[in-house]
Amino acid sequence: MRRTRIGKTSVIFIASIIALAMSGATYALWYEDLYIWTDIHTGEVDWEYWHTSWYVTPGVPEFPYFGHSDFGIDPGWSKDVGSNWAEFFDTDDDDDFDTMHLVLENVYPGYWDHFVIQLHCNGNIPIHVWKVEFSNMDGTIVYATLYANGNIFMDIGGPDGPDIPDGEPDLLIAWGDSFGTQLHYCDYVDISFSIHILQPCPQGVNLQFLIKITACQYNEYEPGPIDG
Repeated sequence: MRRTRIGKTSVIFIASIIALAMSGATYALWYEDLYIWTDIHTGEVDWEYWHTSWYVTPGVPEFPYFGHSDFGIDPGWSKDVGSNWAEFFDTDDDDDFDTMHLVLENVYPGYWDHFVIQLHCNGNIPIHVWKVEFSNMDGTIVYATLYANGNIFMDIGGPDGPDIPDGEPDLLIAWGDSFGTQLHYCDYVDISFSIHILQPCPQGVNLQFLIKITACQYNEYEPGPIDG
């Protein structure tokens, strides 16, 4: 019986034939692409400061400048001594006022006042308040941050000038309900807070700061500590 030997060259040749046959089958396959075009429109998270309870100073534009002088009498007392006023800013150029600049003038230990503002949802994504920051005029120093209703003590300056804390609290802010309230388009929520001037507050200092509220979409929430 004769045996047939298959050399290495023959093996390579046979493998090449098989590879070409498979390649030929691949290139002989017909195909057609199917494309799906999509158009996605995202929503907008947007809100603004709305009406306030402040008295509008005669001769001053009604918005965003509001004056408030305790209606002539300091709260709880019989004299017109201290006063406060505020103006509102649009910091992200969307034509909505999102930051409030609050100025306290000629105030003294024991002076206090109560404020009511409204947060208005004008975006099409429901929102809720996430945090409130109290900072200096350029936002580089954050005096305190609130993630929930409560009281905070703020040291916003000392005898050496504003933004140079002396380790003593100048005022107490009691922040009312606003966190967690879900707002849909055109809904609004009342936000109230009180400011109390404390005994360690030095004389002759300029008390002013920014109040910035950050709202986020209704299904997101990142709790944090109370600073200050």
